[in-house]
Amino acid sequence: MTVEEIKQKILETHPSWDSTGDSIDDDKYAEVQEGYIRELISDYCEAQGYEAEGFPTKQKELGKTNEDYDEDYFTWERYERYIDLLCLEKEDVLELRFFYYNTFWPDQVTSKEELVAEIILNFKNNLYDEF
Repeated sequence: MTVEEIKQKILETHPSWDSTGDSIDDDKYAEVQEGYIRELISDYCEAQGYEAEGFPTKQKELGKTNEDYDEDYFTWERYERYIDLLCLEKEDVLELRFFYYNTFWPDQVTSKEELVAEIILNFKNNLYDEF
């Protein structure tokens, strides 16, 4: 999938996400849609051969022989870290992340530079699960 195809999927997903209500079920549905976008971006990154501190390739390889790296290891938090690390290195990943944030939360992140600053601050505050 290309960057433009992923952007189109983000645009297609947004109206459904945006129309969710305030109930717990609505929150869960919104989380599923957000997870779908995160998966699109992380799948793109993996297809490009991008790694961040060896993740996810090294851990998937280790998972073949080490039970500590089973499917429960690959949490959304670790994929958030993976994507955000790549945002600091790869312009295409930053473009996708910014497009997603700007589509879903347009008043929270107004520029790529602001997004990068937020990611750096999140790392300084240790808000991510380690690999």
